Amino acid sequence: MSMEMTSTVPISSPFLTDISSMSLFWILNWKLQRLVAMINYRIFDGIDNTTNEIAELCGEILPDPVFTSGSDSFIEFTSDASVTRTGFKAVITSALNVPQTDCDNIYTDESETVTSPNYPDDYGINEDCGNTIQAPAGRVIRLTFQTFHLESTSATCTYDSVNIYEGDSTSSPLLAGPFCGSTIPPPVTSTGNVMYVYFESDGSVQESGFLATFEFL
Repeated sequence: MSMEMTSTVPISSPFLTDISSMSLFWILNWKLQRLVAMINYRIFDGIDNTTNEIAELCGEILPDPVFTSGSDSFIEFTSDASVTRTGFKAVITSALNVPQTDCDNIYTDESETVTSPNYPDDYGINEDCGNTIQAPAGRVIRLTFQTFHLESTSATCTYDSVNIYEGDSTSSPLLAGPFCGSTIPPPVTSTGNVMYVYFESDGSVQESGFLATFEFL
């Protein structure tokens, strides 16, 4: 699922004022790219709360974006009768269904694979390619490289490289890498339910790149 044509819509908890003893529901019928919020809600990957739960969030730390696998998402907000807070504000980004590319994808299905651009043919020069993998809430991701052939350099992989991040971007903590050359890297397991696979190449040698599978544990 590629995200080239987008629109956004905001949602929030009631009035962004102090709230207590309340349960609210949103049914959102967009192809969601990401959702960012602050506290106290559960997100389901479907039309109601009997579908797969992909996030349960609370507290005051801004969480990573949450991605759905399709065009429906059910968001449930609940508070008890004691402590009150100002709530949350979220932005939903929707996208038209355009052809999938090798980059900027959001993978939520274990049958999918993550590859370098143009795989199994050679990747291009000056590639800048990232993909997000998201597991259901409470599960982690194990990424396994099946093939791996990048330009070989020193241990710092200064030319072409793959890095794995614990989150949804290169600003997230580095989990593993850099990897380069033709030795298949060991499997990489996340500590949370989101992983970002980032590949970049320089302006000279091109190789066939990589193919990786993933599973949710």
